[in-house]
Amino acid sequence: MSDNDLPSGSELEQISEIRKALETELRELEATNANFPHTTGDIFMTRLLRGNNGSVEESVKWYRNCLELRAKFGLDDVYRRASAQNLRWSSTALPHSEDMAKYFNFVFDESLLSLTGHVVWYDAIGDARTAAMLKEFDREKATEFFKYLVEMRSAALDRMSAERGRLIRNTRIMDFEASGMWQMNKEWNRFEKEVVYAMLMGTSIEYAQVLFVINFPWFFVKVWDTIKGNFPSRVVSRVRVLGSDFMSNPEYLAEVGPAMTTELLAKKRNRDPTGYVVPPLEGGLEYIPPGRVMERVVEVAAGQRVSWSYKVCGAAEVSNSRSFLGKIATAATSMLESSEVVFSVVGIWTDLIQCEIPRVKCKVRSVSVLEGGAAEFWMDDALVEHKAEQGVNLVALDANTQELRLKQCYDFAEGSQRLKEDLAALPKTCIVLVALKGKGAESLTEEALESLRSLGGTLQAGIYQQGYALIGSTWGVATAETKGNDAVAEGEALTMDTTSELVASTEVSPSSGLVEGSTDVERGGLVVVKWSNYHSFVHKKALSEYKVSVA
Repeated sequence: MSDNDLPSGSELEQISEIRKALETELRELEATNANFPHTTGDIFMTRLLRGNNGSVEESVKWYRNCLELRAKFGLDDVYRRASAQNLRWSSTALPHSEDMAKYFNFVFDESLLSLTGHVVWYDAIGDARTAAMLKEFDREKATEFFKYLVEMRSAALDRMSAERGRLIRNTRIMDFEASGMWQMNKEWNRFEKEVVYAMLMGTSIEYAQVLFVINFPWFFVKVWDTIKGNFPSRVVSRVRVLGSDFMSNPEYLAEVGPAMTTELLAKKRNRDPTGYVVPPLEGGLEYIPPGRVMERVVEVAAGQRVSWSYKVCGAAEVSNSRSFLGKIATAATSMLESSEVVFSVVGIWTDLIQCEIPRVKCKVRSVSVLEGGAAEFWMDDALVEHKAEQGVNLVALDANTQELRLKQCYDFAEGSQRLKEDLAALPKTCIVLVALKGKGAESLTEEALESLRSLGGTLQAGIYQQGYALIGSTWGVATAETKGNDAVAEGEALTMDTTSELVASTEVSPSSGLVEGSTDVERGGLVVVKWSNYHSFVHKKALSEYKVSVA
């Protein structure tokens, strides 16, 4: 079940418990005609329950605090006035939006949708003039603007969720380009905490699909990677802290994409001229710094062909472009590092958003030898006929037709090579169910473990006398994975991939000369052509005569 699905049967039972505990409060809201869909409906209650980790008690506590904040800020009246005026949730339509645009650069609108169908909210942090706003602009009007922003967002996302039959959220982008310590001041921090965050965090819940923090200084990115373990996992799972290379992030590309990024960045007032611009698809000479990657992204439709050509430059060609000391460094490092780059092509499919992709209900059970040992598989609640034996039991089915493609058992110690070969021979459209049975799982070879990880598993070592169950896929995405004495993995597996490896990573050197290639695509989305120099510590690489095209 996805976080964006409407409530399940068990969740509706819990929501009924929440309503019973809040009977007095809900009756008062109904008596005052304040029982709005976005504050009392099942969709809001679903967000409430999930945002409180499925706890009825915590949900009731949070809701009562929410009602106090709604009364404090008069949000019921805000919604009534907005409804009477038929206001949209838009950065240009809210009261005082024209004045606030002098001090902030927000871009949001109900019609501005991400590639996965969520509503985009972009914030150019570097354009914010918080001290000037508090000094020059009427604070009551500023407060009113944020009241409408918060309230109409909740109402819009609730309405859109009902219309689309799934939870619609915000894809938020906070762009820190051209931001700095000069923007910070105590008065704004107090206003933001007591007004903005009080309403955002206290009266809305589970409205974030993902938060992309982009153009963040690299050292703060490293700090976040270090400290994020101290934050609740539900928060961390929604936050992506990215530097100036955010366009190299596959998740960002799949959610926002280059076209919308270009549109949003064009609205910034303060721009670093060295910041992100749409890179050319053709060029004469391009350098790839050590530890970095060069990418070219093109939008494609089903049936199109993506073609490329390029040359990898040798150390001498790179050296000729450098200073005297740079030439010495190049000569020295070239003795330690070769000149090759790692080339690959990846497809990110956006023709169907994840909730539109058909799913198949799967279940795998693996019982440890201590409990008698078993390996069982189900597809759409039907038991798959399979004679389980000691070892890695595997069943592969076509994701679209559920036709059986492979049913086999592999010895823990001696079956690794055959497991690898059989998986490689499967089409890239298979759901793969795996269950271990019997003694000897601790002797799984690294080759066997790599094969399981290629299906989306995370197992790093063999496990002694325990069960292990996996619902994976030949495109490397797992639906469920578990281990234990009686391990049961179950879930609704996607029948289509959202990303594909179109060209496997390959080392290419200057001796390869002019490299040409192409790939045909069967789905719509983005194709990312990559030249990686991640393996280099000090030596930059270079391409010449590169070209990427779509026909």
